[in-house]
Amino acid sequence: MPSKETKPKEVKPLDKEDFSKNIRLIVDCLFEMDSSREEITSIVNKLNSTYGIKKPIIRSVAAIRHKHSKEETEVKNKEIAELINLCS
Repeated sequence: MPSKETKPKEVKPLDKEDFSKNIRLIVDCLFEMDSSREEITSIVNKLNSTYGIKKPIIRSVAAIRHKHSKEETEVKNKEIAELINLCS
């Protein structure tokens, strides 16, 4: 089978302004992420203290909803339950 030869990717000389602008954009995004983490923690704490739901459960529910993976999670949990029953 012939090997595919790949051309080295051409790179441009560093444009200091463009590079700096994009680094600032990344830093701004990182600040937004930090702020979002703090807000999420605040909401999780509120739900925990109000309803007594464990924090990992709250985060798991939110992650499942975020990733739209309810069905995948249900299948995984069913498989885990089946294996646990085998060990009983």
